[in-house]
Amino acid sequence: MSRREEILAASSELTPATKELPTLATPNDALSPRVPRLSRWWQHATRRQQIKVLGALGAALLAGALFVFSGTHPDTVTVARTTVALTAGEAFADNIEWVSVPQQFVPDNAGIEKTELSHALAVGDVAKGEILTRARLNRLQLPTGWRAVSMHSPTGAAASPGTHAEVVSSAADGKSRPRVLCENAVIQQVSADSTGSVIVAMPQQCAYKLAQLPENHSASLLLR
Repeated sequence: MSRREEILAASSELTPATKELPTLATPNDALSPRVPRLSRWWQHATRRQQIKVLGALGAALLAGALFVFSGTHPDTVTVARTTVALTAGEAFADNIEWVSVPQQFVPDNAGIEKTELSHALAVGDVAKGEILTRARLNRLQLPTGWRAVSMHSPTGAAASPGTHAEVVSSAADGKSRPRVLCENAVIQQVSADSTGSVIVAMPQQCAYKLAQLPENHSASLLLR
């Protein structure tokens, strides 16, 4: 056998083996896109399944946002805030709402209890939405055994808090002489309107006499 024939015979024996060798991937094959399993599932999922997944993701994002927010949220304080504008001497009554405000925005002495607003009157004009402080509350500090009584007297409208006065009763028909019910009452509050409504402090026995006046009698103030 010649040298040429030996080379050809060897080549024919290697051909079957070389056919079984794996082919190397080309650069283009390595960069070809492959669809992930989640993407394939999303493509075949029903609309109801997709909505459930989106809802779960939204809830998870919201929970995470609330967690982050709660960790940085400042301390809050519950305060009393007016819902309407009030004039000086007006009772707060039901014109108050209780709201939570960041502590850094709360003025001093704003830690008011609900009981402190009972029968309290406004000191000065109060704007709508104002956070109340104790400086805005005028609560009557009466001596032991004294009572505060609301009266309507044109004379009292011209008075100011702290003015001393006598409380006098008289009959509407004028047939009986006026009677002094209290000799040393003290005006505590004067209404801001022109009705002459005042709050007068007086000893307990005088307050009882005033409350027991007959319907045909009226009471008035004589300022000192």
